[in-house]
Amino acid sequence: MSRFYPDAVPEFPHEPTKDRFAIKSLGRGIGEGVVALIPFQPDETVFCFTGFYSSAITLFTLQVEPGLYVARQSG
Repeated sequence: MSRFYPDAVPEFPHEPTKDRFAIKSLGRGIGEGVVALIPFQPDETVFCFTGFYSSAITLFTLQVEPGLYVARQSG
C-alpha cells in the first residue's frame, strides 16, 4: 500500500491509496481531481476521510455537491 501523505496523516481504514486512486490534472486553469484506478462494486466503501462542511473551496477541500465542500481537519 502506497500512501499519499504517510508523514502527515495517521493510517486509517478505507484510506485512499496510490494503488487505488490517482490525482490527475483536469486541464489548464481547472486544477486537479481524484480518479479511481480500479473498479469498485456497488455499495462498496470507496474511501473515508474526516473533516467539516464548508461553503468555501480551497486547496484542501473535496466537493460534495455544488457549493458544499468537505475541508480537512487542521492539526
